[in-house]
Amino acid sequence: MQQKRRFSKADKMIILGAGSMLLGFVLPLTFMQFEIGKPAGEGLELLLWIFAISTVTVMFFLTSWIFFRKAFSFSATETILEQEKEVEF
Repeated sequence: MQQKRRFSKADKMIILGAGSMLLGFVLPLTFMQFEIGKPAGEGLELLLWIFAISTVTVMFFLTSWIFFRKAFSFSATETILEQEKEVEF
């Protein structure tokens, strides 16, 4: 029996929190770059690398955490249901 898996409120809050932390990390770097008065091209490559690495890292940890959480909770539910069936028969 296939069940549709939906994100819980905790999963949604973690995703939103990680996104806001990412924006909170990248936006000040952007504004600091313009306040220093450098041309727009200087330091932009570093900013893009920081953004890319942090995005990939956050997404990797979030997806792995959510995947393992769902996988273990689903297997625990199946085990409990199997134990209940054994008790009935």
